[in-house]
Amino acid sequence: MKRAPDSNPDSSKTRRQSARRGLTILEVIISIGIFLASATVVSQLLGTGTRAALAGRRRSQMTLLAETKMSEITAGIRGMTSADDQNFEEDDPGAEDYTWSVTVEDGGMGDLMLVTVTVEHTKGAGDVDDAFKLSRLMRDPQVWIDAAEAASEAEEEDGGSVL
Repeated sequence: MKRAPDSNPDSSKTRRQSARRGLTILEVIISIGIFLASATVVSQLLGTGTRAALAGRRRSQMTLLAETKMSEITAGIRGMTSADDQNFEEDDPGAEDYTWSVTVEDGGMGDLMLVTVTVEHTKGAGDVDDAFKLSRLMRDPQVWIDAAEAASEAEEEDGGSVL
C-alpha cells in the first residue's frame, strides 16, 4: 500500500522543528529552580565543612594547651595545686581565647593524686563554647619530699653514712 503524497511533505516537519527551536519558559524556570536548589545545598555543605574544620582546630589547640599545662605540673614548674580560670601567658600564641583550670584530688590509692587539667574556649562575651579535660594519676610529690627529708635526717644522725 502506498501512501497518498502530501501536497508538501516537508511542511509538517518544518512546522514541528520551528515550534521546538528554543526552550519554553516553563523549562527555563524549572532548570533555574534545580540550579538554585543545588547551589543552596552546596553552600550549606561548605558552611558545615568550615565549621567542622574550625571546631577541629580549636579542639587540637585545647589538647595541646592542656598537655602543656600537664607537662608543667609533671616537671614541677607549676605546683600540684588546684587553680580556677587562669589565663594563658602572652608567650602562648593563639591562646587569648582560652582559660585553664587544675583540680587535684585524692587518687584513691596511697600516694596517688588525680590531676585534671581543663582548658575552655570562650567566646567574646565570656560564654564557654567548648572544653577539653585531661586527667592523669600522678604520685604525690610530698611523699618524695618527706622521704628525702627522712633520708637526710637519718644521714645526719648516723654521722654522714647512709646504708
